[in-house]
Amino acid sequence: TEARRLEERAVMNARTDYLTGLYNRRYFYEYLEERDRAEPLSLVTLDLDDFKDINDTYGHKAGDEALCMLARTLEEAFRENDAISRFGGDEFAVCLKGPLSKEALKQLCETLVERVRTSSIAQGRPFTVSVGAFRSTEGDEGYLDLYDCADKAMYEAKRSGKGRFAIA
Repeated sequence: TEARRLEERAVMNARTDYLTGLYNRRYFYEYLEERDRAEPLSLVTLDLDDFKDINDTYGHKAGDEALCMLARTLEEAFRENDAISRFGGDEFAVCLKGPLSKEALKQLCETLVERVRTSSIAQGRPFTVSVGAFRSTEGDEGYLDLYDCADKAMYEAKRSGKGRFAIA
């Protein structure tokens, strides 16, 4: 019925970012909060390096296009059951449920950095991302602690030259 369709649309709008269609920050935190704490997971945070320069040089429409291209690249890089979100601005986060070796997480981050670089070059407006990751082996950390660990790693990647990744 029409009422049910409107309700489903309202729920979707409350959970997703209007520009990219990815989960929004609020829903991502709910997703992390409701997880089974016994289940290990990995958290990846990233942001677009020097995003302000893209907006200042090419305009805000080009900035929006870069964010959407990055969102599609994230969807291609991660599994269907991974939760991918845009936190706002040029910040993104991904939750990968289940056990993942440190080597597999390293490979995933390395591939992601390269995939974004090549996709943006193909788009005609090259940019890079800095990526931070944290692997929870115990499964008992609170969601804010998980995010904080991955976020600190991302800023470590930025300090070491941008267009890189770091694993906490």
